[in-house]
Amino acid sequence: MGTRTGFGQVGVEAACLVRYLLLMWRGGLGESMDFMTSTHRRRWLYTRSKLEEERRRLQQAVVDGLRRQRAAADPGEPEAGSATKRPREEPQPVSLVGELLMLKYYQQIIQEKCREMRMPMKVMATAIQYHKRFFLRHTSMEFDPGRVMITAIFMATK
Repeated sequence: MGTRTGFGQVGVEAACLVRYLLLMWRGGLGESMDFMTSTHRRRWLYTRSKLEEERRRLQQAVVDGLRRQRAAADPGEPEAGSATKRPREEPQPVSLVGELLMLKYYQQIIQEKCREMRMPMKVMATAIQYHKRFFLRHTSMEFDPGRVMITAIFMATK
């Protein structure tokens, strides 16, 4: 084991983690653990600017899809003075900050629900990671974050 610190078992676990990371960094765990060539590094690590650009692109794609659906469903303009037909507003994307705040909210709910159900910390962390990764490829305008949250918790328990 390791030496015990004032933090007890946490200090021992942290020391083990540091040793593991050092081995990984030095290549002591074999070629399969090389972070520089890993799919995790290629697919899931973003700079802040690239992440914002990707989110804007996804939102714009959803808005464009909504516009195409509306044009296909109702190609004609509403008649002037018609009481039953109002001009439709153009769909607007959710602000990036608003979407991120909403997703953070659902990630906090994941934590609360996992604690209520006394799930292991690993399940909670995995569910949050699934939720975050899903919304790197999709927007909250496409999929309900609440349903994705439930699915992420379910999948994390498997």
